[in-house]
Amino acid sequence: MITIFDVLLLTGLAVFVFAVSGWLGHLVGVSPSVFALPVTVLGLRCVIGGRWWTAAVGFAVGVALAVFTTNPWPLPVLAGGGAFFLLRWLGVWLWNRHPSRRYKLLGDARLAEGQYDAALEAYTQALAVGAEDPAAVHLARGLVFAQQKDYARAFADYDQALALHPDHIGYFRRGRAGYDVGEYDRAVGDFSQAVTCSPKYAEGYLHRGLAYEAQGLYREALADYGQALTLARYLIQAHYHEAVAHEHLGEPELAVAAYERYIKMAWRGDPDLPQARERVKQLRGQ
Repeated sequence: MITIFDVLLLTGLAVFVFAVSGWLGHLVGVSPSVFALPVTVLGLRCVIGGRWWTAAVGFAVGVALAVFTTNPWPLPVLAGGGAFFLLRWLGVWLWNRHPSRRYKLLGDARLAEGQYDAALEAYTQALAVGAEDPAAVHLARGLVFAQQKDYARAFADYDQALALHPDHIGYFRRGRAGYDVGEYDRAVGDFSQAVTCSPKYAEGYLHRGLAYEAQGLYREALADYGQALTLARYLIQAHYHEAVAHEHLGEPELAVAAYERYIKMAWRGDPDLPQARERVKQLRGQ
């Protein structure tokens, strides 16, 4: 859905790119189109980073060029940077006028800082004033409850979120909560829903494999670990648990190979690394 915020932001970005590319082209004596792509990337970096004040760089560059050069392009740069700066600010101001957005952003910030009580208060306020996306707020508040080990309330929020907007993230988070409380059948069901919603969601396969492993279903676990690694080779935890599953199935050679893949990819501080090295020695009879 395109909002007035998006329109203002892209308008400011377009003016900024046009002005700066034109000035650089004039300065170097080549077509401005040569600079359009890198300047656009720079502008988008400012936008995506959410740092609206970085657009002021364009304004500052325009001022400096207007003072220290005599060619006609600094003024458009000044105008372009200023337009990007002002329209970005105006877009943020308009977007934040809805109180639920402010509460949601505040909750996200407090969650990232580990201030769970403050995050809960903000998310609850967002719902109280009529959240534009209540599913997202319930999903976020459920995560806070899960972090606090209040799983009953976490499940309640995840259920609300999934009733409003079923997606793979909601099923995954509810599955994680089920796994954490030892309800492995429930976890398998939710992880299965997650990968049904998003068949390329590697984390869903990995965690369903962990739930199978916890139930002693090692063949099913191996199938999911293999699928997770097919989709995302960086999930080194899957290599480790492949080895564990092979050990339980009485397949020491395959277990050693999986442990070695894990050891090769693991970072030094990985908590499973010492255990993996020890298991390789024991399986080799050293």
